[in-house]
Amino acid sequence: MHYVASGSLSLGSLGLLRLFGASWSWSLAAGLGVYLGTGGWRYLYVAVRTAKRDI
Repeated sequence: MHYVASGSLSLGSLGLLRLFGASWSWSLAAGLGVYLGTGGWRYLYVAVRTAKRDI
């Protein structure tokens, strides 16, 4: 449930920055920062650690 909330929050910040006229690159960077800041780094860590096995 926590991952859903952090994903929704990061997508919301992405949309809000686009609404204010920020470029896509800044919006994506801010959305990724919010996602990682709200605990998404755990999922990203697991994905990076298992990438060699999955490829």
